[in-house]
Amino acid sequence: HTRSLSVSWGSEMCIRDSSVGDEVIKYVAGCIKQRVKGSGFAGRFGGDEFVLCITDPKQIEEIESLSLDLIDELYEGYHSELANVSINVKASIGIAFYPEHGDDSNKVVAAADEAMYFVKKNGKANYHIYQPEDSEMEDLQHTL
Repeated sequence: HTRSLSVSWGSEMCIRDSSVGDEVIKYVAGCIKQRVKGSGFAGRFGGDEFVLCITDPKQIEEIESLSLDLIDELYEGYHSELANVSINVKASIGIAFYPEHGDDSNKVVAAADEAMYFVKKNGKANYHIYQPEDSEMEDLQHTL
């Protein structure tokens, strides 16, 4: 089984200086790279989102612990020497499993993305494992 995590981060402050924003993206990427090293792969999905694909069975077993460790590490913050400011990064992590939540990478990433948005709507700085009900609740809210 492969488990895919869709990770999005946001900070409490608005980053107006694009060079500081670039620094923070590099910081987040570095933290993710350390967590994934040798157990899968990761990449920037666009904007402030990253996708991780974990293939190591041991890491898959510990996916919730890995998520919490990453959330804690990012929230400890990044200090920009350039702007002399510290930024606490709030990560929202959505988790989806292959093949349980999709029979191809697009479906798995879409499920992880839905799980991530569930976290964002419910306070951020947490993780959520995709549940089919997440999609049903979203559809119901759009209907109402």
